[in-house]
Amino acid sequence: MNTRYFVDERVGCIAVRDRQHPEHDPSHPGLHSDMPDIVKFWCGKHYTEMLEDGACWYVPRMCGVAAHRLCNKLNEEA
Repeated sequence: MNTRYFVDERVGCIAVRDRQHPEHDPSHPGLHSDMPDIVKFWCGKHYTEMLEDGACWYVPRMCGVAAHRLCNKLNEEA
């Protein structure tokens, strides 16, 4: 089932996106806050102590929960 709104989570960020937005491009390789089909965007936190070989980005669980709740609400209303 293809719902209108979906959660897109990449390294260090998560967003609710709109598949029906005129500028939605499913082949775009990245996820950025200024993309036109973004409904809401959350940026993760940068941690330097997480990995032995360097820094990494982490999206807190509460951001993922909020993204899924918003997505579900929008799809119910659509």
